[in-house]
Amino acid sequence: MTHAKPKADLSALFAPKGVAFVGVSEDQSRYGGRMLRYCLDGGYAGGIYPVNPKYETVMGLRCYPEAAAIDKPVDVVVALVGPDRLPALYDAMTGRAKFIIVVGDMVPGGAPDREARLDEFRRKIAAGGPRLIGPVCLGVVAPHAKLAMCGSSTLPGGLPRAGNVALASQSGGIVSGVIDRARLSGVGFSAMVSGGGDFDLDTCDYLEFFIADPNTKAIALYAEGLDDYDRFFALAEQARTAGKPIVFMKPGFSEAGADAALSHTGRVAGDRAVQASAFRRHGIVLATDIDDLHATAALLAGKRFKAGTGVGAATLSGGYAVALGDALSDAGLPMAKLTEATKARLTEKAGQPRPANPVDLAGRPSPGYELHDMIAGVEALDADPNVGAVYYGEMAFLGMDKAAQPLAEFAHRASKPFVACWQGGPVVGEVHAGLRAGGVIAFDTPTTAIRALKGLHEYGRIVENRPPAMPARRHGPERLSRFGAGLMPEAEAYALLTDYGIPVAPHALAQTPDDAAKAAARFGRPVALKGMIADVAHKTERGLVRLGLSGVAVAVAAEEMKRREPGIEGFLVQAMAEPGFEMLVGVTSDVHVGPAVVVNFGGIFAEAMGAPAVEVAPLDARIAEEMLARIDPKGLLSGYRTGKRYDRAGLVSLLIALGHLAHDHRGRVREIDLNPVIVSASGAVAVDALIRLA
Repeated sequence: MTHAKPKADLSALFAPKGVAFVGVSEDQSRYGGRMLRYCLDGGYAGGIYPVNPKYETVMGLRCYPEAAAIDKPVDVVVALVGPDRLPALYDAMTGRAKFIIVVGDMVPGGAPDREARLDEFRRKIAAGGPRLIGPVCLGVVAPHAKLAMCGSSTLPGGLPRAGNVALASQSGGIVSGVIDRARLSGVGFSAMVSGGGDFDLDTCDYLEFFIADPNTKAIALYAEGLDDYDRFFALAEQARTAGKPIVFMKPGFSEAGADAALSHTGRVAGDRAVQASAFRRHGIVLATDIDDLHATAALLAGKRFKAGTGVGAATLSGGYAVALGDALSDAGLPMAKLTEATKARLTEKAGQPRPANPVDLAGRPSPGYELHDMIAGVEALDADPNVGAVYYGEMAFLGMDKAAQPLAEFAHRASKPFVACWQGGPVVGEVHAGLRAGGVIAFDTPTTAIRALKGLHEYGRIVENRPPAMPARRHGPERLSRFGAGLMPEAEAYALLTDYGIPVAPHALAQTPDDAAKAAARFGRPVALKGMIADVAHKTERGLVRLGLSGVAVAVAAEEMKRREPGIEGFLVQAMAEPGFEMLVGVTSDVHVGPAVVVNFGGIFAEAMGAPAVEVAPLDARIAEEMLARIDPKGLLSGYRTGKRYDRAGLVSLLIALGHLAHDHRGRVREIDLNPVIVSASGAVAVDALIRLA
């Protein structure tokens, strides 16, 4: 039986009046001891109530024999008991506590009635019982409340700094790693939750709270799976509207779908690319490791990178300036073109005789100007209208211990995002500490700093790119109702494409070799001949495709096919397309986010032009143009090095129409492979079509 999950107000989870620790211990080597110790050490001002019938006091606090005996308000219960005792605890706190953090499992391992027991919890939650965090989780940290209800082994180092980044993670290890790494960078948090198994409250519930939370300005999420992608994307749109960026680390993208795909389209665009497109479409920045996760979110919680601008970078080392420029460019970040006014200012104020970007600020021959020129340089970059963010990269130099304070002061008065990366070992630790004390994120490796800056740049680019309006449905599901699962007959596939305005090569069906020759004669130009056999996708491999035929050669080729393949049901005769670029165009689908359009160069360019462009359907002209810009940065379709222009606009229209088809029939159309689409000077035409239905 399905039990509806009530809407959750998580305010009392992160700012409770009282917390009960049920199953505590004096032994701080065990969860029951150390979680209570962490809570006491954090400085939480609310009620703390240990529960264990073995003790009268624990760590100087009165210890209650059972949770029901607590005579003070309790909003959160930390369940440090085994699964056999959890149901009774749940019942005892129903009507009193709002939340129970389940540190262990909910049902004994190997219990034959496991699902029945879990369903009983679902029933009680639906009836208004306490909401569950977990199971198998580290718990919750609320830095603004100075509260730790968490078993992370990193908490002896103290609570995370209070700040404006919220973190929800299905992994407790990720939470611990972020807590410890954030101490080095100086990132502060509004809330942190280890969701574990997400039995009840899940990633979407935490996300919904963070969007409304006034202490949160950016959101970091780690999730291996999402139960409700539609809700997640709807919340992502709310976050975008609220101006709260989401940074998402999602491991475990499956490529199994690509391996099992029937079409070339499906093989070249796996689940990772499709899901990444969906996240990007909804304004979500993807992270690759825990430093990206929290540091990128922290940057996004501050000033934003204006779209259409570039990075202005500076350092006191000439050699490092060259390396820095390479690293920023390799990451795909645009370097700002400095204005003449900025160059003049760098010469006058920072002593740089030949300013370039990145700026080498060690232009004066005499020492003693380092700190002056450093600040003068970053101020000049901040004032340049072409600069969207200022990056300062540095290594060790004499007197660097005095640099942190003026840099921090600059960061606070700067009009643009400022990223400071001081690369080194223990000797630069004092600079990092000074930057953190001044409220500036201190990066210790350019790799992490540049990835975070790239996330900032990407968000500035995608936040304004709203998803396209849902197009009116052209054809309902009845259009495909007469077809079962598997390949559509090729002629029917062409008919479906034509319904959506997708140009296809002129073609005719023929039952016999003589009929094929007559059809070819009507076209008045060379033709392609295809032998038709149901459920055969790759006809070329079976010798069922012949190109450039005319006259009696058509009938001869058809007779040869019939001898080789007696199961041929007929022939498809197609007029040969005008010469042009061969493009691979198609649709692939992800079970979670739906269909996506794929495009890349085909033919002799297929293996040489890099990854295809992949975007979830539907598309609009802006998205389709961006796809082509990704695969064709030099402008081959616009005549680069040849002067010959191809019908790029026609290809854009084809991609948009294909996206409409895929969106209309999502869930039914599994794959489409138009391989190739010929783009000539006069049009973009599909000359082969494979459509696989689910």
